[in-house]
Amino acid sequence: MLVYRCIVCGCIMYVGGSFSSMLCEHCGVVAAIPPDLEKYGDFYNEATYFRQKGNYEKALEIYDKLLSEDREAAEAYFGRMLCRYGVKYKKDQEQERWRPDCYLSQNTPIREDADYLKALGFAGERARHIYRKFAEQIDFVWQKKTKPDEGIIGEVSDELPVTGEFLFFCRLSESQLETFERSLRLGSEREKKDLYFVHKSSCVDDNVEIGEGTQIGRFCHIQRGARIGRNCVLGQNVNISYNVQIGDCVEIQNNVTICEGVELEDEVFCGLSCVFTNERIPRAGHSGESKVYRETLVKRGASIGANATIICGNTIGEYALVGAGAVVTKNVPNHTLVMGVPARVVRRI
Repeated sequence: MLVYRCIVCGCIMYVGGSFSSMLCEHCGVVAAIPPDLEKYGDFYNEATYFRQKGNYEKALEIYDKLLSEDREAAEAYFGRMLCRYGVKYKKDQEQERWRPDCYLSQNTPIREDADYLKALGFAGERARHIYRKFAEQIDFVWQKKTKPDEGIIGEVSDELPVTGEFLFFCRLSESQLETFERSLRLGSEREKKDLYFVHKSSCVDDNVEIGEGTQIGRFCHIQRGARIGRNCVLGQNVNISYNVQIGDCVEIQNNVTICEGVELEDEVFCGLSCVFTNERIPRAGHSGESKVYRETLVKRGASIGANATIICGNTIGEYALVGAGAVVTKNVPNHTLVMGVPARVVRRI
């Protein structure tokens, strides 16, 4: 299990598996996870520590050392940008949100910054989305400090932020407030589409909720009543059945069906072609008990290996690992590795 300091609040996140992002339990922010965390994690954590203490020069030295080892380290470029703008996060007690502030002066807008652009160029698709979200928040603060007479937003309604996350950064005139409220009520199709990505070959039924930052790949079907959280990744040929509940930061790889009666909590990983069931005694053309679906719960942070089968009516515990090809016939305790047919506890993890 690797540890990574949240770039917002500095608290430790425990990283299991190959996650490209994680939700910080302390501040509620989704942060990008460097792909080279196992090799360079100590450097990233030390740099974050010094930046949050206000020692930006020391943090920059560490990021430069990282980049001398890997010129394509997107998180290091993003960290350099945070240091050069003197970005620190503080908790707004009234709003109960963490907000950035800029303590060093720069003439270049965040979105034109060379390090920020390199971070976007070298980052994966999911990390790019997270970087853009952070940059948009920081940019409001930067404009407010560098151009106080111009305000942090323009008179054009397209410039106005319409998400609640940015509300506490703004000091709006009466006319701007009316535009803001109208934007909240009506929204726009362009903004709705920008919240998540669905490949054109996939089908999303009516009455479906999809969280911000979620990406849905080719030939997927999201059925009526399903709810998918934020920053999830669905691979090719994934089927999410009626009324299925999926948490945040879930990754479902190719050829997986999440059938009715199955719930996945946050940060669950489903490997290639793993199988869920929802009938104990499957029979065609028969009524009765065989048609009563039994619920399956996969708890936070659990990982299910490729081609594993989960028999319905069981619970996979928090951060448990189900080995590839295993057949789970009973509950899996928290923090355990199970393998085999039927699956048995191999060890605690």
